[in-house]
Amino acid sequence: MSKPSPRGGVVVISAAVGAGHTQAARATQQTLQRLAPDLPVDHIDALDFVPKWFRVKYARGYALTVTHFPTIYGLGFAFTDHPQTPRRTLWERHRLHTEARAQQGLLTYLQQRQPELIIHTHFLAPPAVSRWKAQGLLDVKQFVTVTDVIPHRFWYAAQVDRYFVGHPASVERLTRWGIDPDAIDVSGLPVAPKWMDPVPDATAIRKTWNIKSTGPVVVLSGGADFVCGPVVRIARKLAKQNPQATIVVLAGRNKKMLAELSKLEGAADGRIVPVSFTDRVHELIEIASLMVTKPGGLTTAECLSKACPMVLLPPVPGQESHNARFFTAAGAACTLKCHRRLVRRVTELLQKPEQLATMSRCASTLYRDGASAIARSAMADLGR
Repeated sequence: MSKPSPRGGVVVISAAVGAGHTQAARATQQTLQRLAPDLPVDHIDALDFVPKWFRVKYARGYALTVTHFPTIYGLGFAFTDHPQTPRRTLWERHRLHTEARAQQGLLTYLQQRQPELIIHTHFLAPPAVSRWKAQGLLDVKQFVTVTDVIPHRFWYAAQVDRYFVGHPASVERLTRWGIDPDAIDVSGLPVAPKWMDPVPDATAIRKTWNIKSTGPVVVLSGGADFVCGPVVRIARKLAKQNPQATIVVLAGRNKKMLAELSKLEGAADGRIVPVSFTDRVHELIEIASLMVTKPGGLTTAECLSKACPMVLLPPVPGQESHNARFFTAAGAACTLKCHRRLVRRVTELLQKPEQLATMSRCASTLYRDGASAIARSAMADLGR
């Protein structure tokens, strides 16, 4: 847990459930600090303030279900995505009461910290903060940044001053819940400033990352914190079918996968480049012909910022399915129904540079600088 800044300013609250929410929070914090270096801006994880049992159930339970029981996750996602009205059900009230009680440590922190504004990038804390505001325990404004194309019911909270969404498709769902359309900004998702900063030229990037070939680069990822899908097998087949290409595999924190990748035949001659967890993925996407990834909200937003075409792995039922359908319909991606078709689809695209160019243009038109939009709204709200 980070040391609190002086009172006032902004607290950005995420939750370590997957990597995207944390990345969105850090992007927001970094952008605010660039705009106003003297503004106190803290980033905290809501799960740092809950009992251990709650954290295990909430974060590890999500990772386990998404990775090993995606169908069950999808059923749960659909079952809890109701109602589509402002009225809370009895089950919702019970859930929110339980979650607020588990977050008493967060209430204590906020009462001591006394920020002027809270910006959420995950849906766990906003309803609790709304409850504490209604009870007179907090006096603070709050923004919510939705990190998926279509917000799930869990994103709904009362007493939110402004919602930020990535795409217009989100607006209808929020208004069904009684949220004022004037309080919704189609801002784009917050991507870290480094994604828009100048980077070395392609030759320098290839040298830095030991990419020996001058052919196309395919970046393959299954997630930063836990990898979804048979990534090692996919990498081996991609390298075999596309000997002119370099397959860069983002293995995250999966040491076992890194070891398996390094033993592949293609790793010896540089056609497969295993990469452990890194904060420099933006350099690799800069030179990528396309990215193969799961359709997470922040990952897709980062690809849009680099106008990088996407081949989306079979999505987990739920928010990933919504994301995949949206980007495929917009022409920026193609979505696979099963892993068996991945190698053939990537090979086809590498052989059709004109189609990749069209996908790149579509991705570019979808991009919005969400981090700057959110930061500017926050600065205006703070009277800066």
